[in-house]
Amino acid sequence: MAPRPGPILREGDATQPSTLAPLIAGDDAVVSASRFQTSDANALINAVKRSGVKRLLVVGGAGSLEVAPGKALVDSLRLGGDQMLVDAKGKSWISMEDFAIAFVDELEHPKHSRQRFTVGY
Repeated sequence: MAPRPGPILREGDATQPSTLAPLIAGDDAVVSASRFQTSDANALINAVKRSGVKRLLVVGGAGSLEVAPGKALVDSLRLGGDQMLVDAKGKSWISMEDFAIAFVDELEHPKHSRQRFTVGY
């Protein structure tokens, strides 16, 4: 990413809590868009805890959301809290712009502490 006013960009390794924690210490929040299936979620969580940062926001896909109680999308290979949002035609979608607005709104005005939430159309 090219530098811009506002966010501070730093390069670090999310799998190395001992080197990542000092990089994020003093920040208001940490935003993770890494794929937990191919990374170490516990290492990232430990780094955030070590750093003293109070908030970790994780961006993820719909795969782990429920399409029915107790049944994850990834298990049904179909496309919510925990329930997926669909329109009147059964479609689930959101523009990148609307997603960004919802994400930044949660970052600035927390309403879903320690819980998953979803946004759609």
